[in-house]
Amino acid sequence: MKLSEPQERLVRKLKDGAELRHHVDTGLFRLRDAITTRSVHPATVESLLRVGVINKSLDGSCRLA
Repeated sequence: MKLSEPQERLVRKLKDGAELRHHVDTGLFRLRDAITTRSVHPATVESLLRVGVINKSLDGSCRLA
């Protein structure tokens, strides 16, 4: 599967140690690295979840598969 630029950026940041979390109450995916915390478009994360690149636990934390 060829990843889009936003998907590649997200995977790269996760490989570099950033943390991705799904906040169920707001529906937002938040990416936290050493410098900032920012929202990630849900479609970017959901497509990676669907194909198994990322796994999401029941507590909302997301990790590379």
